[in-house]
Amino acid sequence: MKLIDDHAQSVRNVIDWILVAGEKWLLTLHEIGESYDDAKQLVKNHAELEIKSKDLEDQVNDLSSVACRLISEFPMHMVTIEKNRDHLSNILQAFCARVQRQSKIAQNSVVFHQMLNEFSHTTDSLLESLCTEVKAFDIASAEEEKGEMEKRVENMEKAYRTLFENGVSFIDELCIDESNSIGRPVTRDYSTGIVHIRQCLDETSARRKRCQDLTDVRRLKIQQLLQLYTCESDSDQTIKWIDELQETLVKNYDRVGCNDDELDMLKKDAVKLEETARSTYEYGKKLCQAALVLRRSLRLEVQPQLALNQKLETSWGRFCHALSDYEAKINITAAFNLAIKEVIDKLDELCFKVGDYITEKRLNGKDTKLSLESLNIERKCLANDVMELKHISDILIEQTKVKAVAEIRRKFEHVEQKRRKLENLWLNSICTTNSSNDLQLTSDENKVSPKKKTVAPMANDPSFSSDSSSPLISTNSVKITGYNGSPVVFCHHKSNISQSKRTY
Repeated sequence: MKLIDDHAQSVRNVIDWILVAGEKWLLTLHEIGESYDDAKQLVKNHAELEIKSKDLEDQVNDLSSVACRLISEFPMHMVTIEKNRDHLSNILQAFCARVQRQSKIAQNSVVFHQMLNEFSHTTDSLLESLCTEVKAFDIASAEEEKGEMEKRVENMEKAYRTLFENGVSFIDELCIDESNSIGRPVTRDYSTGIVHIRQCLDETSARRKRCQDLTDVRRLKIQQLLQLYTCESDSDQTIKWIDELQETLVKNYDRVGCNDDELDMLKKDAVKLEETARSTYEYGKKLCQAALVLRRSLRLEVQPQLALNQKLETSWGRFCHALSDYEAKINITAAFNLAIKEVIDKLDELCFKVGDYITEKRLNGKDTKLSLESLNIERKCLANDVMELKHISDILIEQTKVKAVAEIRRKFEHVEQKRRKLENLWLNSICTTNSSNDLQLTSDENKVSPKKKTVAPMANDPSFSSDSSSPLISTNSVKITGYNGSPVVFCHHKSNISQSKRTY
C-alpha cells in the first residue's frame, strides 16, 4: 500500500507543479516583443520552458511505468492507479501543447520582425535611389536606370506582400481562444502585441505609399528623359534623311531631259522629292520643339537642343539650295530644248527663203537687193540666237554628267549643221548676186570701150560687206578680172565652211 500511496503522491506533485508553477511561468510569456531582439529573447525563454516540459514528460513516463507494475502487483487498485495515470497524462499533454503554441508564437514574432527589418532595408535602399538625380545621358542609360528602379520596386512590393500576409496571419493566431491544462478557458492578453503588429503594418503601408509616390515621380522623369532622348535621336535621323535626300538629288538627279515628256517626269520627281523632304523637315521641327519643351520641363541645358535645331535648319537649307539648283537646271534645260526647236525651225525657214532667192535670181536675173538685206538681217538675228544656245549649252555641260553632255552636244551639233547649211546657201546667194551684177556691169562697159578693164569691188554694196557684227560668221568676198575679161569671184568663209569659184 505504501507504494501505491507514494505513486499517488508523485502524481499529485507533478500535477500541482503544472497547474501552479508551470501555469504561472507560461502565463508570463504572453508577449511577442517589440523588436527583433526582443523576439529572439522570448524564443530563448520559451526554450527553457520547453526543456522543463520535456523533463516533466520524462517524469510522467516513469510514473506510467510504475503504475503498470503496481497494477500487475495490486490488481484490486487498478482503477485508481489508471485514473491517476490518465489524469496526469492529459494534464501534461495539454500543458506541453500550450508550451509548443507559445513557442511557435515567439518564433512567428521573430519571423515577423525579421521581415519587418528586411522591408525597412529594402525601402531604405529604394528611397535612397529615388532621392538621387537620374544618371541618364541617352536612351540606353535611361532604360537601364528605369530597369533598376522597377527591379527595386518589385522587390519592395514582394517584401510588402509577404510581410502583410504574415502580419495578418500572426494577428489571427493571437486571437485564438486558449484553455488551461484542466480544460478551463484562459484569457491571454495579446492586445499589446496585436496593436504593435497593426502599427507596424500601418507604418509599412505608409512607407510603401511614400515609395510609390516617389517612384511615380521618378518614373515620370525617366519617361520624360526617354521621350527627350528619343525625340533628339529621331531628330538626328530626320537630319540624316534630309542629307540623304539632298545627296540623292545631287548625285542621282544630275541629268537633263531630251524632250518635254522627260522634263515633265523630272519636274514631278522633283516635286515628290521636295514633298518628302518637307514632311521630314516638318516632322523633325516638331521633334525639336517637343525636345526643347522636355528639356525645359526637366530643367536641363537647352543649348544642345538649340544646336540640334540649327543643324536641322542647316541641313534643310542645303537641300533647298540643291533643289533650287536642280529646278534652275530643269528650267534651263527646258529653255534650251525650246530654243533648239525654235532656232532649227527658223534656220529651216531661212534656208528655204535663201534657196528661193537663189532660184529666182538665177532664173530672172532681177535685182533683189532689198530682199537680200532682209535675209541678211534674219541671218544676223539667228547668229545671235545660236550664240545664246551655245551659252546655255556651256552652262548645262558644266553642271551635268558625261551622258547628258553628249546629248547636249548632239543637239547643238544639229543646230550647227543647220547653220552651216544656211551659210553655204548664203555664200551661194552672195556669189549669185555678185556674178549677176558683174556681168551686167561688164556688158555696159564693153559698150563704151572694147578694152578690158578691171572692176573694183563694190565696197558700198551691203551684200559684200563683212559681217563683223555676227559672233559666229564673217564672210569676205573678193572679185578680180580674168584673162578673158570675165570676173572671177572667190568667196572665203573664216570657219572654212565652204569655198566657191565661178567664172563667167
